[in-house]
Amino acid sequence: MRLYRHAPDSAVSHLQNSLSVCRDGVSNQVYTFFRFSGEKECEILVDEMPAFVKALEELNSTAPISDGMPPVYEAVRRTASIDANGRISFQLHSTESGFEEPTIIQDSEIKDIVRILRGILPQIEAAAKNV
Repeated sequence: MRLYRHAPDSAVSHLQNSLSVCRDGVSNQVYTFFRFSGEKECEILVDEMPAFVKALEELNSTAPISDGMPPVYEAVRRTASIDANGRISFQLHSTESGFEEPTIIQDSEIKDIVRILRGILPQIEAAAKNV
């Protein structure tokens, strides 16, 4: 039973329905996979998930970008922008050609997304040990 109701096409609903933890067969690294929208899948190293959550928490703050954080934190903080319709866009990874296609979520959903991710970090880390 879910405590909060969200529209079926909301970023929160997509996140809740798509979260998984998998080991890459080539690199042997463990990733968290999820979606904020129907088509774009996000892929983050499990070890970098706490930094990703911290970056999302800081999107609407004036806090300086912390030094020594994992690449996902810096990518999110340095590329984040908000448009007139309240849509936040950011990139998760840098690439040789610059940055990937942005991830876009509604500003109104950030707090719920952070709450969900922060709440399930222990389960993600536990799952990563068993993958």
